[in-house]
Amino acid sequence: MEPNIDMTSKANVTPEQKLSPKELFDAILRQWKWILLSLVGCIALAVLYIAWKPYSYTREAQVEIKEDGESGSTSALAMFADLGIGNATNNLYNEMAYFESPDLMGQVVERLGLQTDYYMKKGLRSTLLYGPNLPIKVTFETLSQSQGGVFKIKINEKDQIFLSHFKVKKKKVPFDSEKPIAFGQTVMTPLGKIKIEKTPFFGKDKEEDDDKDYSIYIARSSLHNAVKTWLTKLSVDELRKEASVVNLTVTDGSALRADDVLNTMIQVYNEDWILSKNEVALASSDFIDERLSSLSKELSEVDSDISDFKSEHQIPDLLASANINLTEEQNARAALLELNNQLQMTRFLKEYVEKDASSKPLPANIGINSLALSEQLKSYNELVLNRNSIIESSSENNPLVKTIDSQIESSKSAILISLTNQIKMLSQEVANLNKERLTFEKNLASNPEQARYLLSVERQQKVKQELYLYLLQKKEENQLNQAFTPYNTRIIARPHGDPEPSSPKPVAILMIAFILGLAMPIGTIYVREVSNTKVRDKNDLKGLSIPFLGEIPKVNTKKYDDKDHMVVVSQGNRNVVNEAYRVVRTNLNFMLDGEERCPVVMLTSFNPGSGKSFIAINLAMSLAIRGKKVLVIDGDMRRNSSSNFVGNPDKGLAQCLLGKVANVNDVIVKGKLQPNLDVLPGGKTPPNPTELLENGRLAPMIEQLRQEYDVIFIDCPPIQMIADGRIFSTVCTNTIFVMRAGLFERGLLSELENVYRSKEYNNMCLLLNGTESGGSYGGYGMGKSYYAQSE
Repeated sequence: MEPNIDMTSKANVTPEQKLSPKELFDAILRQWKWILLSLVGCIALAVLYIAWKPYSYTREAQVEIKEDGESGSTSALAMFADLGIGNATNNLYNEMAYFESPDLMGQVVERLGLQTDYYMKKGLRSTLLYGPNLPIKVTFETLSQSQGGVFKIKINEKDQIFLSHFKVKKKKVPFDSEKPIAFGQTVMTPLGKIKIEKTPFFGKDKEEDDDKDYSIYIARSSLHNAVKTWLTKLSVDELRKEASVVNLTVTDGSALRADDVLNTMIQVYNEDWILSKNEVALASSDFIDERLSSLSKELSEVDSDISDFKSEHQIPDLLASANINLTEEQNARAALLELNNQLQMTRFLKEYVEKDASSKPLPANIGINSLALSEQLKSYNELVLNRNSIIESSSENNPLVKTIDSQIESSKSAILISLTNQIKMLSQEVANLNKERLTFEKNLASNPEQARYLLSVERQQKVKQELYLYLLQKKEENQLNQAFTPYNTRIIARPHGDPEPSSPKPVAILMIAFILGLAMPIGTIYVREVSNTKVRDKNDLKGLSIPFLGEIPKVNTKKYDDKDHMVVVSQGNRNVVNEAYRVVRTNLNFMLDGEERCPVVMLTSFNPGSGKSFIAINLAMSLAIRGKKVLVIDGDMRRNSSSNFVGNPDKGLAQCLLGKVANVNDVIVKGKLQPNLDVLPGGKTPPNPTELLENGRLAPMIEQLRQEYDVIFIDCPPIQMIADGRIFSTVCTNTIFVMRAGLFERGLLSELENVYRSKEYNNMCLLLNGTESGGSYGGYGMGKSYYAQSE
């Protein structure tokens, strides 16, 4: 036998228990069948998933968002800079947000008809039909944009169509699926009037081994759900921080449809950009048209007044005379004309601002020589454009819109104040020039009053005429600006991607399934072993000083009929269990070698179910096979576990202690299990077993039996539960403490050590029962022993 540690170790020390790699490997190896089952199951599920999962293709495109000044037509538009049109500042993140807006995606869905999906079952997988793969087209004539549903179309070889499996709001709707319809026929269904037509690809997508019948599933989504679905398929990212390039990615069941979606998104974005970019120009155009109409009417009235006045008063052409007489007035008049022009435009603009209550851009740079006012108009227009852009991607209830509205109102008020001040200033300058002009006119006292009237009217005519020509020029400039507005984007990379499906990826899925198939059972085993507080094997006993008798592996009970009373030791048997008992027998013989007469060995434990009776019978059998005369006494009169091996007779130890049996040999069952092995059963259970053991008859009976046998084993009750074990220890020479692996708590090891050091039980040693590994001696597992045979 071998002690576990030096005898000088402290009794109250419990060794730290750790799970070594070898112990973990042994635990995994014992569960190899479950691991294999988990591995096969996970791989099988992965194969089914690969066969069922619809194909997905990932396509991407790169688009550059141009900054100000990057347009190819910048030099051509430089001459129109005084209009203040087309100077909006680009922001990469704002444009990325617009690419993700529901409004843009809604236009894409409507243009491409993405509310309707077509599927065909091929094996377990549903395949999306689109483009050259789509044999038919379904038109929903009366279904609203907010409604949707699904149904199935079956087309036989005669081109007859059968509709079935209608679902509206995920509920089945009855429909006559036996009545055929024809292509191009309008039919009333639970989804309204529909019409089914052939596409140019009808019949071209079928292979020779395909069924003659088409079975196509139609899924119609509401516009809101379709937009929501496609937004989840879309990814908008910044390609690099140092570049204004947006990377657009779409994942769909059809690579061609994903390409179409990306191309249409870019097209719709550019169209919306042009429309937004020209908003200021359109506002200026409306303003100019309105002013031209008003000036045309005023010029017509002035021309009519001059003609009528000259005809009535017979006034000749005074132009030559006026040029001579008013030479000194020319400079003042020229300045007066310029000031009147600015004053009129300023008044027109003020009237336009006061009359216009909507949030539209204001005309900019229309001839008013005020740098501050021009900056205010430019800032106002930028706020209006920013507000309209935000409303397009959200709503007017957006808090940011409210903030911008407040800024617009403040800016508008400031513009009105500036226009009022500008009018006052120009009016004062006009008044000053008029005073100077009157001074000159006093020198023309010889000119008739009619001449002064004509000069005044002709001056008004000239002012209005110059203003009219100026507005005509601005109108042409504005139209040219609209015609030359460039796109905001440049395509860096058109939609492209791997022709192979991005999902599912069979190799990755199978690898994950393989890893999960191993990880789940191994992880469970690891957690179970780490959290296991029971004694597992001999390694958990290294901190004890109790002599170690050996270990008995767990027995395979499949070939035993009576699994509770198995005699596993037999002559010539070389299986793992028998080899283990031979090792224990050798160690026991070494322990008993110093005894002069028959040793009495008691077997006890802490826990019920530790296997004391099983150990007692089979250990006795191993000694009996070697020619020893062995007796097993069932000392546990409450349960009579050892007695059950010989039929559990009614008379036994209890009756001997009661004095009802004069000679103990009369109740010993002899040779039933083996010629050299006898059993003294417990007998009928008495009401007071402990008192019987203390009545003084036990010691003489044991002394008598020692004269007749070579070895006596006493199967005792657990020592912590009742006092019988302490009484038996007074007549025993040796004690075998049976500890069952997987049952005994490691926390009780220190208590067991204290029991050993207390010397209450004579020559105490430890036997480990029910180990999983088959025993280990000197580092070699009994289960893998070269000398042990398999059962």
